[in-house]
Amino acid sequence: LCRNCRQIVTREMEESIWPNFEIFDAPSREDPVEENTDFQPDSLIKNEEPVLKRPRREIVSCFDTPGLYKVSSQSEPSLSQESSWSLTSDGQKHLNSGIHVLNEPLQNLSSGNMSPIKYILQQPLECVQDSTKRYVRRKASEAVCTVLDHIASGQSSKLLDLLVEDICNNNAVDKQNESKDELLNLILRLYDEADSNALKMQLLSIISTTSLNSKSQLLELIPGISKWKVDQSRAHATRFGVGTIQTEKTPNYRDKMDKEKLEHAMAFFLDPNFIQICSFGSKDLHFDNGDVINIPQVVRTTCHSALIHMYKTVCTEADFTPLSDSTLFKILTTCSAAKRSNLCGLDNITTDGTFAIENLIRMTETLRELGSNNTVLSSLKTALANFKLYLKTEYKFHVTMSNSCQTHCIKYALSNPGNVLLQEKCDHQHQNDCSKCLLLTNARSQLEDEIQKIQCNETRVEFLDSTLIVMDWARTFLPALFREKQSDFFGQKGMSWHVTAAIFKAEDGSLKHRTFTHLFGTVKQDWFAVASALEHTLNTIKEQMPQIQEVFLRSDNAGCYHCGCLWLSLNGISERTGITVARYDFSEAQAGKSICDAKIAHMRSKMRMYVSSGKNITTPFDMQDAIMGGTGVAGCQCAVVEVDTTKQTMIGHRIKGISNISNISFDGDEIITWQAYNIGIGNKFKRGSVLKSEQNETGLKIVSNFQEPHQMTGNITRKERRMSTTDNAQNEDQSDNCSIVQYLVALVSSHPTNLCRII
Repeated sequence: LCRNCRQIVTREMEESIWPNFEIFDAPSREDPVEENTDFQPDSLIKNEEPVLKRPRREIVSCFDTPGLYKVSSQSEPSLSQESSWSLTSDGQKHLNSGIHVLNEPLQNLSSGNMSPIKYILQQPLECVQDSTKRYVRRKASEAVCTVLDHIASGQSSKLLDLLVEDICNNNAVDKQNESKDELLNLILRLYDEADSNALKMQLLSIISTTSLNSKSQLLELIPGISKWKVDQSRAHATRFGVGTIQTEKTPNYRDKMDKEKLEHAMAFFLDPNFIQICSFGSKDLHFDNGDVINIPQVVRTTCHSALIHMYKTVCTEADFTPLSDSTLFKILTTCSAAKRSNLCGLDNITTDGTFAIENLIRMTETLRELGSNNTVLSSLKTALANFKLYLKTEYKFHVTMSNSCQTHCIKYALSNPGNVLLQEKCDHQHQNDCSKCLLLTNARSQLEDEIQKIQCNETRVEFLDSTLIVMDWARTFLPALFREKQSDFFGQKGMSWHVTAAIFKAEDGSLKHRTFTHLFGTVKQDWFAVASALEHTLNTIKEQMPQIQEVFLRSDNAGCYHCGCLWLSLNGISERTGITVARYDFSEAQAGKSICDAKIAHMRSKMRMYVSSGKNITTPFDMQDAIMGGTGVAGCQCAVVEVDTTKQTMIGHRIKGISNISNISFDGDEIITWQAYNIGIGNKFKRGSVLKSEQNETGLKIVSNFQEPHQMTGNITRKERRMSTTDNAQNEDQSDNCSIVQYLVALVSSHPTNLCRII
């Protein structure tokens, strides 16, 4: 307050409250009255002696006298704690008595150590100044600590901590109860809005546990709910979990069917011989568990009764107990398929073309039974099936009036090659090929190769009763070092080696072999090197097995073997060795020399083991030591030799069409050649008519002759040919259909565009 305001307040207090008392000077601001704990206003009021003023003109502090609560309206802005109620006489008496009632016990409890409270706060804490807040907080702390110190002497702060902790816990419990109530209200609202019973059960299981709500409480919270519903929700919480979605019950099907018998029946019913996949259409396959799978349309080529009859026949032959007839019929009904129907009035060329492709597919199965390569036949069968499907579906969209592909050009296809007047000249070049149209041409070539291989193999089977010699050059062997540097790795020169396997029949009827390996350093792999190795081999065979008088040669059609000079030199080799070379047959490329490949693999493995033991192979002598070391390779002998090219006297010959010759027979001075084994009587000519000069002794240099192995002969297991037991009717049907196959193949091979006419 300013000085003028203080004078006004002092004057009014003197006139209204203390008319018979004189005003005393208030202590200075530098010496706050709170620090004078002995100051007692009540004693001054009761004292009858007047109080003398100080000379200094100071107004009594508004905080020290009860007359504070009756001030003029001019001092109201400075007293923020006052209200209009305090200006009345009743309010003034109440406030005065309240402060005295509060200060008196506090003074007694604190033994005068606590200063009295000056005023009672009449406004909200948010509206007062910061200094007032600090004062109120300080006085409240002093009052609380004073009371607590009397309850627990010297432990007021610890007791205060306990009180604060209890208050915090109570507040947390209140908040938790409030959140639970909010969550409960939310769940109840969702329960009322839920449509499905499953969702209601899931929500009810959250609040129906006994730890949260009792059954009677739930009946009050949710109107219309029954006790059974509450029990079901609690059972749901126990079985599936609180608030967990109930899993759908999966139906259990009792399966009394024998799994092994079912798989056996399905394997027979789903055989490709009895079903065909359509090029269009699909169907849904329904399972007992409700699953549906979309599969291509399938046509069953045999009626159910006939199919079951065949299956039971197979089971009888295999001594297998099948499922009952009713079960088999039910399986076929469940695995339903479309039935094949006959078509009438079809185009002849279309029918013949379809028949021809089907017969080509049957031919692949026949070749499989004759021992042909399964991998090649499988790819061939797939190619034919794809070609048939292509003709039925895509081909008609590729054909145009003018096309750069011959098989797609209508002008070129419909032009008559034998009549100029019936031809239409194309204004474009036919430079492109259709890979799908060439499937038939490629299949024809593969079929011819497989048939040729089988026919060539007939020579090997037929001559097993005598001595059969199979020859082949092994892949050049590169020097191998136990510790090879980079400088040794690059620029290596390999060593050539030639393998000759002699297959003969022993006295007990089993097949045996002796393999003769010639190790060369660096040699030209020509016919003269082969003739030199063959002459040395026949001389060795004559020494080791003198009973052999005649041999049959076999090799692939490499240039060093398929050579007229080698053929003409065989007569002189037979005379010098005493063993007659009766015949020479050639196999297809990379076929018919499996015995040589097998023994080469064994010897290479032996050499790898030799190098792994810490030794090196850099010369033919090292190769011989590696192969013959230890027990060696069964039936294999090795010799280190060198070809003497100065002994070569035959330079050329006069045999014509040598590339078409696959089989040669030597009968004295006559030579008979065939293009395929035993197909026709062969071409016969005199040896002298094609001979330019004779080949004398080859003179092979033997550096290290053959060493006999630990086991002189090796065993050969002869596989029995598996032939299908087809009846005469099927054979006749195949023979009749051969003309259709020949017609189709000849038609396509004569003119590529005849494929369009087949369609």
